[in-house]
Amino acid sequence: MFLLKWLNENIEKYICIILFSAIVIIMLVNIVMRFVFQNAIPWASDLILFIFVWFVWFAISFGFKESAHVTVGLIPNLLSEKGKIILSLISNSIAIVGFTFLFTVGVQILTHSSIAGITGLLIEYPMCLDETIAGF
Repeated sequence: MFLLKWLNENIEKYICIILFSAIVIIMLVNIVMRFVFQNAIPWASDLILFIFVWFVWFAISFGFKESAHVTVGLIPNLLSEKGKIILSLISNSIAIVGFTFLFTVGVQILTHSSIAGITGLLIEYPMCLDETIAGF
């Protein structure tokens, strides 16, 4: 039980730290390789891009959990506590509908036949899901 509580409170934070550190280390190694040894790592930019995408997803999750995203406090500060709760419910409902729409459209784009099978430039990692895997 303690482990699950700790994971719930800290997993995004530590994953973000690990991913951001990986980005920095790979970039520094590539910079040294390019300017000192005159031979850059060809797949480093693709790998950094993949890691950055995952970093952003975990950072967004962490930001929502900590309520650390940028907000405008003018309207909530004018409302009573009950009004703040109602406004929070409305805005969270709109966010859920928006994220559901983005998820649905994102899955449709990822599984579209025109981009299925496309891989990264230097890392042969798929950029999208295959239609047979996604089940659509």
